[in-house]
Amino acid sequence: MLIGAVAASLIAVPLTLLSVGRLFTPMLDRGSVQTGVAEVLKQDFGLADVEKVECPSDQPATTGTQFECTFSYNAKSYPVAVEVINDQGQYRVGIDAPK
Repeated sequence: MLIGAVAASLIAVPLTLLSVGRLFTPMLDRGSVQTGVAEVLKQDFGLADVEKVECPSDQPATTGTQFECTFSYNAKSYPVAVEVINDQGQYRVGIDAPK
């Protein structure tokens, strides 16, 4: 009986940890980030003609993660910095506004 209880806890603990994200690092959804960055560029930076945003895939949704996306504006490509600000995957977008 004791062996059965130990085996059950060895399975239950990893499954519980997996379900709450303790055994793997949650990743940002690339498409959602690209859409979100485009919205920020248009609404907050006034760049209504942003044509395309490209971000790298497999970015961890953990506080402090930093990466660079690129966006097209007036037929030119520009970098945009992205920093994850909390473990819920919220991020900050920053650029030197194109002229």
